[in-house]
Amino acid sequence: MRLLLDQNLSRHLGGPLAVEFPGQLAFLNGPPPKAVWSRLGNVSTLDVLETLRSHRNASVVFSASADEALLVVPST
Repeated sequence: MRLLLDQNLSRHLGGPLAVEFPGQLAFLNGPPPKAVWSRLGNVSTLDVLETLRSHRNASVVFSASADEALLVVPST
Protein backbone atom coordinates (compact mmCIF):
# COMPACT_ATOMS: atom_id res chain seq x y z
CA MET A 1 0.00 0.00 0.00
CA ARG A 2 1.27 3.47 -0.80
CA LEU A 3 0.73 6.36 1.57
CA LEU A 4 0.13 10.02 0.98
CA LEU A 5 1.17 11.84 4.12
CA ASP A 6 -0.40 15.18 4.94
CA GLN A 7 1.99 18.11 4.75
CA ASN A 8 1.41 18.81 8.44
CA LEU A 9 2.86 15.48 9.52
CA SER A 10 6.53 15.09 10.26
CA ARG A 11 8.81 14.13 7.36
CA HIS A 12 10.52 11.81 9.85
CA LEU A 13 7.60 9.34 9.65
CA GLY A 14 8.67 8.09 6.20
CA GLY A 15 11.62 5.95 7.28
CA PRO A 16 10.04 4.21 10.28
CA LEU A 17 6.77 3.51 8.40
CA ALA A 18 8.62 1.95 5.46
CA VAL A 19 8.86 -1.28 7.48
CA GLU A 20 5.08 -1.72 7.88
CA PHE A 21 4.18 -0.11 4.57
CA PRO A 22 6.85 -1.21 2.07
CA GLY A 23 7.21 0.59 -1.23
CA GLN A 24 7.12 4.26 -1.93
CA LEU A 25 5.37 6.62 0.42
CA ALA A 26 3.77 8.61 -2.36
CA PHE A 27 0.51 9.37 -4.11
CA LEU A 28 -1.92 6.50 -4.41
CA ASN A 29 -2.42 5.02 -7.86
CA GLY A 30 -5.66 5.25 -9.75
CA PRO A 31 -9.10 6.59 -8.94
CA PRO A 32 -10.71 6.88 -6.55
CA PRO A 33 -8.12 8.39 -4.26
CA LYS A 34 -7.95 6.92 -0.80
CA ALA A 35 -7.26 8.91 2.33
CA VAL A 36 -6.41 7.93 5.90
CA TRP A 37 -7.64 10.44 8.45
CA SER A 38 -5.81 10.15 11.74
CA ARG A 39 -7.90 11.83 14.41
CA LEU A 40 -5.11 12.51 16.83
CA GLY A 41 -4.95 16.24 17.32
CA ASN A 42 -1.72 17.83 18.48
CA VAL A 43 0.45 14.83 19.38
CA SER A 44 4.07 13.86 18.95
CA THR A 45 5.50 12.18 15.87
CA LEU A 46 6.01 9.05 17.96
CA ASP A 47 2.30 9.00 18.85
CA VAL A 48 1.36 9.25 15.16
CA LEU A 49 3.81 6.47 14.29
CA GLU A 50 2.47 4.15 17.01
CA THR A 51 -1.14 4.82 16.01
CA LEU A 52 -0.54 4.10 12.33
CA ARG A 53 1.37 0.94 13.21
CA SER A 54 -1.38 -0.26 15.54
CA HIS A 55 -3.98 0.16 12.76
CA ARG A 56 -1.93 -1.50 10.03
CA ASN A 57 -4.38 -4.38 9.52
CA ALA A 58 -7.28 -1.97 9.02
CA SER A 59 -5.13 -0.08 6.50
CA VAL A 60 -4.41 -3.24 4.51
CA VAL A 61 -8.12 -4.16 4.36
CA PHE A 62 -8.98 -0.57 3.42
CA SER A 63 -6.37 -0.56 0.67
CA ALA A 64 -7.84 -3.71 -0.88
CA SER A 65 -11.40 -2.36 -0.81
CA ALA A 66 -12.67 -0.98 -4.10
CA ASP A 67 -15.61 0.74 -2.42
CA GLU A 68 -13.98 2.70 0.39
CA ALA A 69 -12.21 6.04 -0.04
CA LEU A 70 -11.72 7.14 3.59
CA LEU A 71 -10.30 5.30 6.59
CA VAL A 72 -10.69 7.09 9.91
CA VAL A 73 -8.00 6.06 12.40
CA PRO A 74 -9.05 6.91 15.95
CA SER A 75 -6.59 7.78 18.68
CA THR A 76 -5.45 4.77 20.67
